[in-house]
Amino acid sequence: MALLLVAAAFGAAAQDKPCSPAEATRAEKLIDGVVNWELLYKAWQDYRHCDKGAVEENFTEALLRLIVDWKQIPTFAKQVEGNREYRDFVHKHINSPAAKGDVNAIYSRATMSCPKGLDTFCKDIATTAKPFAGMEIRTAPAAAPTADPKAAPPGK
Repeated sequence: MALLLVAAAFGAAAQDKPCSPAEATRAEKLIDGVVNWELLYKAWQDYRHCDKGAVEENFTEALLRLIVDWKQIPTFAKQVEGNREYRDFVHKHINSPAAKGDVNAIYSRATMSCPKGLDTFCKDIATTAKPFAGMEIRTAPAAAPTADPKAAPPGK
């Protein structure tokens, strides 16, 4: 129990830590090179306090690259299930507006390609993606102005 309290306090302190411009630059470069779950987790551990702006976008892109590829899912599941703060980070980025184009793939993989024994993990990921699955971002054409029925009657 004491270990959990210390871990929670450390996580809260990491979020309160300011991110210097130099750290943000290092984080962006590091995250651009993420090619597996271990590297993403390490980048998150080192730079989660920088998860804003351009760094946040890079984290989202890296997560999406990996989750859409759907490889090494047992490794990913172990990381997410073992760390509530990391799970929240993953869910935040799946729910990011930048992820809208990938939620259908995420939902599909989590529901149809779940590795054996990871049903709870896959259901959690699918549940996070589901509200956005099937939605497309469209720009609706401007509505044509409607005639005001109280305006002057036709022919007058």
